[in-house]
Amino acid sequence: MASAKEPYFASSPCALGSLRAAAGISLGEALCPPIPTTRLRDPSPREGWRSASSRQSPRPHCGRQYLSPAAAAGHLALPSARSKMLQETGWPADLVARAGMGVRGLVPRGTLFERYMTCPVEPTRNGLYQFCIVGLDATPGSPRYLGWEPTGYFDRWFHCDEVDLRLALQRAHQVYKEGEREAVRWPDAANAHESLVYAGRLPKLTSRGLPTITADCKHHPRNTIDLMGPLLYEWQKRFLSLLRLDRCRTLQLLVLDGSARLARHLQDSLEDVEVFATDAKKLPKPKPLGSLRDKARTSVDYDRLQTAPPALKLTENEFDVVVIPFVSQRLCKGDLKALLTMMREALRCCSGHVLIAEDLAEEQLVEWKQVIQGDWSATILMDGTLPSGEVKDHFLSPICDSRERRYLVIDAASFQDRKEARAVPGFKRSFTTPV
Repeated sequence: MASAKEPYFASSPCALGSLRAAAGISLGEALCPPIPTTRLRDPSPREGWRSASSRQSPRPHCGRQYLSPAAAAGHLALPSARSKMLQETGWPADLVARAGMGVRGLVPRGTLFERYMTCPVEPTRNGLYQFCIVGLDATPGSPRYLGWEPTGYFDRWFHCDEVDLRLALQRAHQVYKEGEREAVRWPDAANAHESLVYAGRLPKLTSRGLPTITADCKHHPRNTIDLMGPLLYEWQKRFLSLLRLDRCRTLQLLVLDGSARLARHLQDSLEDVEVFATDAKKLPKPKPLGSLRDKARTSVDYDRLQTAPPALKLTENEFDVVVIPFVSQRLCKGDLKALLTMMREALRCCSGHVLIAEDLAEEQLVEWKQVIQGDWSATILMDGTLPSGEVKDHFLSPICDSRERRYLVIDAASFQDRKEARAVPGFKRSFTTPV
């Protein structure tokens, strides 16, 4: 028994959709030619007279919504239409109306397709990857889709025409060839316990159509960027708007990231924020293709940070936001005093908020709060938990599997260094033991 195929959703500007529509119209005209009919005219029509069959109530004037395809596609006034659009496409009604493509013009959220990817920096990553549509850029008449692949390294935007072409090629491969091609794939779409759509593991959407990972999201983090999703989401939701009102200018953000992958993500997801990346200078010789790697990624300044002793070569209040992601093992070698010194340096050169994410147990968090609030007079705006468990591509920490991960949002405006970190009593333990 043949299984039912997935429905095909073609965008209006797609060449394949236009050809399919033209072919259907031509076939219909060939099979069912129009029947010639003669129209009788009234020999003596009376001015202003209409027959009873043509008498209709006047159409109410509803403004320009009938002239706008975006508003006509959304039917924003009907709650039932909103729920129907969300059920059929997975996109909110306001994004569907903004795109102006109609319900059948948008590819449903969670659709899977394949694409061969190449990486000049790391050729070992070359291969066929399966992408899942998780985000939407609702440009009127020409939307773009954000596709995530299982490793998170090749996440990118796709034009609607390219998505339609990939889906058509994928259907043709299933029809004329047997078996699946070797690729990096998501969990089985037909399995209700592992599928992203059926199991509810798709990330949540912001008002701009971008995916975001919250604390109650079922999506398991693929890499460090997904792992820091709850921290970035809560900080943007609660504190970023207030910080922008105080500054009234483009914010400057510093992140301790040697790979620049997190810095690139912050630059793409944050509006009116200029992101800088810094890390410790690498002592070994550069690996092969090092020059090509530097050209392909965001530049990292290795002159602003030193690790022995930990210090940031910056003036006071030079940056508005400083992000310290998982530096205990990567930069501080498990030394708690070095980690506290790094935090103190971040508070010194920051005038707004310091975001810290670390593998941290509950009892260690209590000791941190005593130093931050008691000795440094800094205010902890928020503390929360990050997803635990194994993260396959935790590129900012050697500890890929941790039972407890925490984050802190600290207000650096009230920071006063009353005691040196190395003189703080009661901190004899090290982070060398995994939590």
